[in-house]
Amino acid sequence: MVGTGDYIAFSVPGIIAFTVVGNGVTAAMPLLFDKESGYLDKLLSMPIRRSSLIVSRFVFQVGMNAAQVVGILLVAFALGVRPASGLLGCWRSWWRRRSAHTRTRTHQVARTLS
Repeated sequence: MVGTGDYIAFSVPGIIAFTVVGNGVTAAMPLLFDKESGYLDKLLSMPIRRSSLIVSRFVFQVGMNAAQVVGILLVAFALGVRPASGLLGCWRSWWRRRSAHTRTRTHQVARTLS
């Protein structure tokens, strides 16, 4: 909706981007605090997979990000923002970007390993 007088519709994608990036930057802080306090050593001595510590943090962050983005979108819809392509178009756009990012990342990893 760039080029219209609807400033809220213009600013919502930026708000979502800053929310996701901000959460991503601060996601590792609790793990760092656990390491500094010695709690991580206690977790590592338990009979659980070490990868489960990282995976559980990742799943929590994804859930928290999704909840915040849905909250932002609900407020935006309540304020009258309507995507020009509709909700299905928004989902398709997100899916295309995600697929392109996954392909790019896969090629980068393959180049690194070779």
